[in-house]
Amino acid sequence: MPDQLVAKNLVRWNQPGGDTLGVVARVENGGRRVVVRLDGGEERMFVWPSEVIERVLLPQGQHVRVLTSGAVGVISGVRSHNGIVLYQVSVPGGQAPMVMEDGVRPAGTLT
Repeated sequence: MPDQLVAKNLVRWNQPGGDTLGVVARVENGGRRVVVRLDGGEERMFVWPSEVIERVLLPQGQHVRVLTSGAVGVISGVRSHNGIVLYQVSVPGGQAPMVMEDGVRPAGTLT
């Protein structure tokens, strides 16, 4: 489990009945508490580190959906800057935009 989360990190809430994706909205109390905006729109507060939330890091080659455009593509590059992952996503038409981790979801997941 990573030592620290920052705003815009993609996380998974492991809960009974299924996992839910969300994004860290803010970090409080010196990094020991995080507010997560779940993909359904609800915000929840969690203690960090925690067994119920985990950072989601998508591998190169993963099919993803770009939230701003709805385009489905493949991660062709991964970079990190100040604790935030940037994914280069190859989409139909030959484009390959860089998208911050809060702007992608694994293809096939709903938001």
